[in-house]
Amino acid sequence: VRYKLDRSGIKVSLRYWLALSIPDRQRLIGAPEGEHYAALVAAIAREYDFPVVPIEADPPPDPATPQLGIAPALWSQLTPFERFVCVKSRPERLGEILAAALPGCITAQE
Repeated sequence: VRYKLDRSGIKVSLRYWLALSIPDRQRLIGAPEGEHYAALVAAIAREYDFPVVPIEADPPPDPATPQLGIAPALWSQLTPFERFVCVKSRPERLGEILAAALPGCITAQE
């Protein structure tokens, strides 16, 4: 959901996310990103009476420009979502995240 919100240029605080029912959370998880996603978030926000804060839409990290010291060959293999997770994660958890994203390619200790 964070990926879809960032790509849509929308911020919803964790406090409001936690107030959502499980079915409404599942609707946001399962909905495809795009302008319909922003409309769905706005409709749910109205139901729960919380603000939707517009932010600058976050483009996905460039697959040709490695970040965080990740080897270019590995960086280019990551999906846009996996690169997003790496960039948005705490640096101390990066190895663990890469190990989960690319089983067999990297260990959590690397």
